[in-house]
Amino acid sequence: GEDLERASEQEFAEFAQRGTIFGRTTPEQKERLIRAFRDQGHYVAMIGDGVNDVLALKQAQVGIAMRSGSAATRGVADLILLADSFAVLPLAFQEGQRIMGGMRDIISLFLTRSLAVLAMILGAGLVGAPFPITPKHNSVLALLTVGIPTLALAAWAKPTRDSGKLLRRVMPFVLPAVLMLTPVTLALYLSWWRVTGDATLARTVLTSTAIIAGLLLIPFVQPPTPAWAGGDELSGDWRPSILAGLLLALYISGLESAWFRQRFELQRLSVTDLAIIGASCAAWAVATRWAWRSRMLERLLGFSTGPNVSVRHADPRPSAVPGLASCMSSLMCERPFRSRSRGMQQWPQLAPPPQAKRAWPRCNASPIRFPLLATHRHPPWRLPGG
Repeated sequence: GEDLERASEQEFAEFAQRGTIFGRTTPEQKERLIRAFRDQGHYVAMIGDGVNDVLALKQAQVGIAMRSGSAATRGVADLILLADSFAVLPLAFQEGQRIMGGMRDIISLFLTRSLAVLAMILGAGLVGAPFPITPKHNSVLALLTVGIPTLALAAWAKPTRDSGKLLRRVMPFVLPAVLMLTPVTLALYLSWWRVTGDATLARTVLTSTAIIAGLLLIPFVQPPTPAWAGGDELSGDWRPSILAGLLLALYISGLESAWFRQRFELQRLSVTDLAIIGASCAAWAVATRWAWRSRMLERLLGFSTGPNVSVRHADPRPSAVPGLASCMSSLMCERPFRSRSRGMQQWPQLAPPPQAKRAWPRCNASPIRFPLLATHRHPPWRLPGG
């Protein structure tokens, strides 16, 4: 605490960057440490139990209080540990990361569909073609590409390491897909309209192309194999891909049903039509994967959204939880802090299951900082890594 008191702003930031344990800190110094962590780009959580932790809890993005702590601390906290046990934090953080991962996949599908439909309408209007998609066409497109799949993706979501704003994370996935898909769908739509003069048939071709491309996006947001990894990290989960295949089969079989075609104002497509549409969608998928893997959008716009997408096999171990869960579990299992003070003597009893120590190497890659700046009863400490 005395070193922090004498340090300049630059030296204070260096202490916050390098230090792992901070002792004898004042409430103002705790608040400055939290602010320094946030200025370095970390998402900061703070655990406290006393009145002198209130300033730091309010400064942190997530404030966590002990139930046995003061009423003022509980009043400003976002979470309260009812049993004064840290064991629930890894599971809570894992659930939050699972929700964020599911939201990112769902938003990617919704934005891609919405922007692609908008681009198709604008493109058709610029060339003087009939309106390319009707409300009934849009309803079946939305049902098959985002309606049913997003429910499944939310249920099957896995914890993922994520940082930065959500929209900034999904745009490198959405924009290449839209920019590649719009010329393909418009080219097929205009070709069928000019050759046959049948606007309904041309709309059926456009709707079918958009549906097949939208279903192809599902394996890209949850890649089952390295071949599909490009727009997102490898998940190894085959369930979304199987669902996409079943929905595609449902749509193709629906085109053979007179009731389905009449309900959604579609026409039957010949085998040749389906082959051309399928080949066009396959070419679009290959080109879009290349755009994702080459990080074309980031290079053109001159910004980075994080590390390159990895195509390594997903880690099936339940203990390999990135971020806060890994850091918390690892510290509690591998680095119990012994002290003669009353508060730290109970620390070894709070250790989670031993398998969590296998997640320790992931802690250094996480953007999370989780300071536990304690009161003057015992030395404060902060999780290493981040």
